[in-house]
Amino acid sequence: MIKCRVEGGGAPPAPVYRLFLADEYVCDGVTCDFVQADVLVALQDIYTPNIAKFYELQAGGFYYGLVEEVYTGPGAILNPTNYTNCNTWCSV
Repeated sequence: MIKCRVEGGGAPPAPVYRLFLADEYVCDGVTCDFVQADVLVALQDIYTPNIAKFYELQAGGFYYGLVEEVYTGPGAILNPTNYTNCNTWCSV
């Protein structure tokens, strides 16, 4: 009989996120309306961020245009799919 030992069992490591300041938008029919600037958002670090592209909040409801990367604080988690134009989100 052969026995195997599994090393490092347990839960997988927690994901790591990169933080960004972003402009927040809401979809109003078929266009995006600006809500506020300087919202802290997070994108998992396995994805390449695209500054000036638009991302949807993972929980839904708002869209964010990345402005710049920052290095502190908690952020709302984004879906990794991005679009060049916020209005594209509204037409989906």
